[in-house]
Amino acid sequence: MDGTDVVPVSGRNDGSDVVLFITSKDPHRLVRATEKMGDLNTTMTLTDYNRPVPTATPSKEDSVDVSKIQNLSPEATPPQAAAPDRAVW
Repeated sequence: MDGTDVVPVSGRNDGSDVVLFITSKDPHRLVRATEKMGDLNTTMTLTDYNRPVPTATPSKEDSVDVSKIQNLSPEATPPQAAAPDRAVW
């Protein structure tokens, strides 16, 4: 996958088909996860392992209040899932 040897690990979770792509060489890391449920396909790609995490607190404009999004429906589209004055996607 993108030049990296991976091992796909598949299973089912609450009616979804899930595949995790783990690097085949040590250190084993998750590089991609896919989920298929009906017509909905979701892919998450993880990158930048071993890259330092910024220590500065993001500005208010670059932040989202988690309490405003924690009870949103997973089926919500971005306009429905938007926090006041800020989209969550």
